[in-house]
Amino acid sequence: MTEFVLDASAALSLIFEDEDPGGVRDAFQGGARAVVPSIFLFEVANAAVSAVRRGRIDPTDLASVLGGLGRLPISVVAEHPSPVGLAAIAVEHNLSAYDAAYLHLARERQVPLVTYDGQLAAAAASVLR
Repeated sequence: MTEFVLDASAALSLIFEDEDPGGVRDAFQGGARAVVPSIFLFEVANAAVSAVRRGRIDPTDLASVLGGLGRLPISVVAEHPSPVGLAAIAVEHNLSAYDAAYLHLARERQVPLVTYDGQLAAAAASVLR
């Protein structure tokens, strides 16, 4: 079974109607599974709350929107580098510590990283060869 790391920016394209989720849907083809660092849950929930505040999602739809992501084959991985290791990755690649967690996971597992974040994609391209 194919595995890939899915970041929050890409996952959110699946729940916002005005974004194109094509690449993310393609990544899940053929029985592929996504793995995510635990920060993913907080990032997705925070983005959904922000979307409610901006009127992008109706508050009554919040549970179903987030529940839709829960039906995808996504596994949360609890392992992560130390804060020092995470900060080192972030500094080396000019990323936030949050994005460094996704890059670390992809590098450790030697799997592709699916992201809509240009800076994170560039860092992944330089590390995952």
